[in-house]
Amino acid sequence: MMKIAVISDDEVNISQHFGRAPYYIVVTVDAGKVTAKETRSKAGHTTFAAHETPKLAPGERHGYDAGSRSRHESMAEAIHDCQVLLAGG
Repeated sequence: MMKIAVISDDEVNISQHFGRAPYYIVVTVDAGKVTAKETRSKAGHTTFAAHETPKLAPGERHGYDAGSRSRHESMAEAIHDCQVLLAGG
């Protein structure tokens, strides 16, 4: 058995942006067949809007600082039981 999470903006299509998508569609596959499908709420950028985002220094990339790492881990908590994550971008 394998669980696959797909990020989605509308509970139907794959989202292009992991941080902005509000949902995970979780599909359970067993013996090559889909045996279950559920929608889970996902923390997104707006969840953390009250947190201060540090300004990036020249050459730094968005999403790689310690605060971003912590926020991304929080976003992934809802799919800790999944083996695969699909994103469109």
